Amino acid sequence: MAEPIKGKFASGLHGRGKCRLTSKGKPVPYADIDWYVGDHGTHLGTSQTDDKGWATMEYGSISDITTSVEGEISGYSVEYSGDEQYSSSQALGHIDPLFGLS
Repeated sequence: MAEPIKGKFASGLHGRGKCRLTSKGKPVPYADIDWYVGDHGTHLGTSQTDDKGWATMEYGSISDITTSVEGEISGYSVEYSGDEQYSSSQALGHIDPLFGLS
């Protein structure tokens, strides 16, 4: 599950993404999640789920205007590559832009 991001779109996209990784309704802790603009566009980074299966990513700034616009239009995606115990998984989320001058 990937939650909507509230983003600020001024000198690049700023936001914080959040997703939850579960298996059969139970959290998958300490798993690496890859974050992308759009559907596997620009790789934004990797974060790890906590003991409740939640992972967050601070998006600092995507200063490339093309990448920023792509994120606003097509949202973002998260991906878990899987391991011996769990299958791979991915989800798409959208970005709700907050326009501002700061």
